[in-house]
Amino acid sequence: MSTTSGIFTKTLMDEETKRLHVVAGELAPDDFDKSGKMTVWKMSKYLQGCRLVYLTHTPWFDAVRNRAWVRHQKIDFLPAFSKHIDYSTSLKVTMWLSFVGNTSFVWDYVVSDYVTGIQVVKAKTQMVWVDLADRRPAKIPDEFRERLVADPRPVVVQPFPSKPASHFKFQLSVASSDTDFNQHTNQAVYIRMCMDAASAGALKGQFTFPKELVYYNPRSVTVNYVKESKMGDCLEIACWENQSNPISVCCEITKGSEVVCQCQLEFDYDVKSKL
Repeated sequence: MSTTSGIFTKTLMDEETKRLHVVAGELAPDDFDKSGKMTVWKMSKYLQGCRLVYLTHTPWFDAVRNRAWVRHQKIDFLPAFSKHIDYSTSLKVTMWLSFVGNTSFVWDYVVSDYVTGIQVVKAKTQMVWVDLADRRPAKIPDEFRERLVADPRPVVVQPFPSKPASHFKFQLSVASSDTDFNQHTNQAVYIRMCMDAASAGALKGQFTFPKELVYYNPRSVTVNYVKESKMGDCLEIACWENQSNPISVCCEITKGSEVVCQCQLEFDYDVKSKL
């Protein structure tokens, strides 16, 4: 394996299997929330970091002209995510290119404990290749297809549940620290915003679960990124429970009349959590 800077201490692009293996050092204190578990949205940031490492192993990638933006992502948290990860854990991420279309492609990931091999997360992201000149989708270079692992075409974006007339509303403005090098709100920040909004609703008695979401074990996070928002934008988050699951919260973020992001959060709800 070769070394790299930042949180990732070892990387290996396996040219035979076309998979990238990334190992992070021990987790930092701010990777954990006040419940003592790894923060859900921080896992999304880790996957983002791995995507950047993948692109550094792509010699023809031109970050001045093009970027890969997230269109959709699904993160499944396995039981070991809540039970096994602590401050001494080093994570290993294995990722591969599972689909390449005309302007979009899909990365798959498996996250495990580097020492024990215990799997903690499985994830999938659909990316859009963007031309920075007009911030519009662009044709993916043919060279990118050489990294494709022959998996079936994925079914990625699913219809989002309809917003009911009665729902909890949460308002906020995009801060400078919410934005990234693409000059828009970072993909992981939307997850944090939705968790904050749903937690605020829970404490006001709007949902069947009484506590902030950090006190429950995550099952999955599914996000559709529809439009950009930038520093200073005023956003409104509509939150409602999906009644098919005790903790399945849908959040729709709007900027004026435009939908910016849709996020569905699923958490375990142990009866003991009511105490």
